[in-house]
Amino acid sequence: MTKLNPLLVFFLVAIAGCASQPVIDSANYDTSVLPNEMSENIGDYTEQAVIWGGVIVGLANQTDGTQLEILAYPLDSAQRPVASDQSIGRFLIVTNTFLEPVDYTAGKLITVSGRISGVSPGKIGQASIDYPLLRSDQLHLWSKRSNRIKPVFGIGVSFGF
Repeated sequence: MTKLNPLLVFFLVAIAGCASQPVIDSANYDTSVLPNEMSENIGDYTEQAVIWGGVIVGLANQTDGTQLEILAYPLDSAQRPVASDQSIGRFLIVTNTFLEPVDYTAGKLITVSGRISGVSPGKIGQASIDYPLLRSDQLHLWSKRSNRIKPVFGIGVSFGF
């Protein structure tokens, strides 16, 4: 039986600690369906469970919940929207709970899991658009701190600011 080198074990643990984990368990969700594929044949996608993300464009609180307009972007391995890539359309998130407008402001990154429930007509300037509607199961609002990758190595007690 070979003895493991303690330095090698430390290095492997440090590397594993830097790996990004998805924020939403994708086991029951289709990650291949994208918002820009919804414009035609929405009926083929109704009730499809998906994980999408992007940048918040707007928020409207209603009597029975909240509606968020999202400019969609591809997701990285941690399901964080990659806003430096090209947009992949727009969609609306509908929730049955109140979301605080101060927290969910325009420009923040968000990832959502849910089911496609149809389309909603709207406008961007003078252009008409059919927004895919996504009934949310789970939302993840990305904080500024979680938008940065900041690996930390050390032994013992650590405090991050």
